[in-house]
Amino acid sequence: MSRIERKQEEKNKKRARRAVYRLVFLFIMICILSISTFLIDKEATLMIGEINTYNIEVFVKNIGKSIVESYKDIEEKLSKLNNLK
Repeated sequence: MSRIERKQEEKNKKRARRAVYRLVFLFIMICILSISTFLIDKEATLMIGEINTYNIEVFVKNIGKSIVESYKDIEEKLSKLNNLK
């Protein structure tokens, strides 16, 4: 077997291994993400308690308030920076 044929054979083996490694990596990552998602959900349920219905209106009101507060804070900081110049 010539050197070129050996190199070609090694490249083919590497390609095959690379595909297997990718599949194994994806499988491991899916398992890890599933486990961590399950644990996070379990911890959240323990902290908050069981939620049968989601009250989206309260969530929207709280988010709206925090966005308005953040916007006002940014405005104040920008005005202070403009006054320094």
